[in-house]
Amino acid sequence: MISKRIAAFGDYFAPILCVLRSFAPMHVRTLVRIGLLGVLASGLNAAGYLALMPLIGFATKANENLVLGPWSLPAGATGLLLLIGLAVALAIGALEVGYLNYRSALTLVRDTATEAAIRGLGQVRSVKPAGRRRRAVNDVLGSVSFGCGILMRQVASGLAEAMELVVFIGVLLWLSPALTLAFLLCATVAGLFYARSVGAVTGAIVDNRALAARARDDIKTLAADLDAEPEDAGTPSALRERVRLMYEAGPVAELMEGKLHIRRESKRGPMMVEYLFPVALVVFPLLVLPGGHLTDDLGPIIVYLLFLRKVIGLLQGLAGQMMLVGRIHPLLQCYADLQQGKSPARCPFMGNAADENLDPDEDT
Repeated sequence: MISKRIAAFGDYFAPILCVLRSFAPMHVRTLVRIGLLGVLASGLNAAGYLALMPLIGFATKANENLVLGPWSLPAGATGLLLLIGLAVALAIGALEVGYLNYRSALTLVRDTATEAAIRGLGQVRSVKPAGRRRRAVNDVLGSVSFGCGILMRQVASGLAEAMELVVFIGVLLWLSPALTLAFLLCATVAGLFYARSVGAVTGAIVDNRALAARARDDIKTLAADLDAEPEDAGTPSALRERVRLMYEAGPVAELMEGKLHIRRESKRGPMMVEYLFPVALVVFPLLVLPGGHLTDDLGPIIVYLLFLRKVIGLLQGLAGQMMLVGRIHPLLQCYADLQQGKSPARCPFMGNAADENLDPDEDT
C-alpha cells in the first residue's frame, strides 16, 4: 500500500518537474525578483502593523507616550499624525509592491505559454489523422500551453508568499516566542491533515484517468443507442432509468464521485489551517489576562493577531496553489508526454483527458 502511494506521488510529480525543468531556467531572474519583492512587501506590511502598536497603546491610555519596544516619543498631535501617516504609507506601499509582484507573475504566464506552444507544436506534426492533428494544434496552442504558464505563475506566487511567511513568522517569534511556537506546533498538526487531503486529491486524479476511459465507453454506447432511435422518441422511462443507474453505479458514477471527492478534499485541507485563527482569537487574550490588565496589552494583542491572520492567509494561499496544480495536472501531463515522445500521449486531443475540459485558471 505504501509503495503504491509512493509510486502514485512519483507519477503525479513527474510531469510537474518536467515542466519546471523546461521553463524555470528561462525565468531565473524573474523568480528571484519576485522572491525579493515578496520580502519587501512583507517588510512594509510588518512595519505598518508594528506602527499601530503605540497608537493603540496611547488610544487606550495604557501609555502616555508613543511606545514601541525600547523607543518612546511624546504623544503630541504632530507625532500622532506622523505615526498615522507612516502606518498608512507603509500599508499602501505593501499593496503596491504586492500588485507589482502579481503583474510580474502574470508575465510568466504569457512568456511560458508562448514557449510551450512553440515546443509543443514541434511534437504534433506527426499526429494523424488530419482531424486529430487540428485538435492537437488547438489544444497545444490553448489549454496545454496556458496550463504550463499557470504552473510557472503558481511557482512564482508561491515563492513570494513563502518569503513573506518567513518574515511574518520571524516577527511573531519576536512578539511572543512561546505563543508562536505553540501556533507552529498546531499548524504542523493541521498540515498533516492537509497533506492527507493533497494525497487524496493526487490519488483521485490518478484513479480518474482509468475511470474516464471506462466511463466514455458507457457514454458512447448510450449515444449509439440514442442515434438508433427515431427523433420523436422523446425521453422514455427506460432511458431515464438507464441514465439513473449509470449515475448510481458503474464507471460514470465512480468518476462523478471521484470529481466530487477532489472538490471536498480541496476545501477540507485549507479549512484545517483556518481553524487556527478563531482559537487564537480566544486563547491569546485569556493567556494574557492572568499576568495583568487586558487594556495594558491590547496593542500587542491586536498587532499579534493581525500578523497571525496574515500568516494563516499565506498558509491558505500556498495550500490553494498546490490544489490548483492538481486541477491543471492533466495539461501538464500532456506537455510532458509530448516532450518525452510518449505514444500515445495523454492529451485531450487523444480522447483520454483525466478530467473535464476546465479553464486552467478557474477558481484562482
